Amino acid sequence: MGHWEPGRVFQEMNWVEDDGDGCGCGCITAIAVIVILFLGLNFILSHINIVLILLFVALLMYIVIKAMN
Repeated sequence: MGHWEPGRVFQEMNWVEDDGDGCGCGCITAIAVIVILFLGLNFILSHINIVLILLFVALLMYIVIKAMN
């Protein structure tokens, strides 16, 4: 197999230079979004009580700000 060259792999997969009909930036963006969503979901599931408390606090702050205006 040899050593892995990410630059060449990305060029061959057409992620770096998009010549119009290839994958282009959309691919990297889609993969990044999927990874971020997966990590976010993983974090939420492992810290569900903290997330719920933060959501509750955010909701309270929203209600207070709405009431003041």
